Amino acid sequence: MAGKRQKELDKPQKVRTTVEELEVLARLKGTVEWAILKRWMGRYINNLMRISFNLSYASPDFMVRHRGLTAEARAFKALVRVVEKAGVKLEKMESKK
Repeated sequence: MAGKRQKELDKPQKVRTTVEELEVLARLKGTVEWAILKRWMGRYINNLMRISFNLSYASPDFMVRHRGLTAEARAFKALVRVVEKAGVKLEKMESKK
């Protein structure tokens, strides 16, 4: 049973985003604040990777900690991808109308 749940969690999930949210995200992309936040997230992801590589394989909680660090890094990368592609997605939605 746990194996099936893990497979469901590993699949990427689609999240519906409203037009209003996409407009805000598209505006965010061009701001100085977004550039700073993106740079900060890059440094944070590098820090997570450094911690992950320095974990001891002999530790009993190695897999749990490694998966947690990896999941956190993936979440930040997904956030960047959503904001970066918000304008393109918005154009696609508006062209369908």
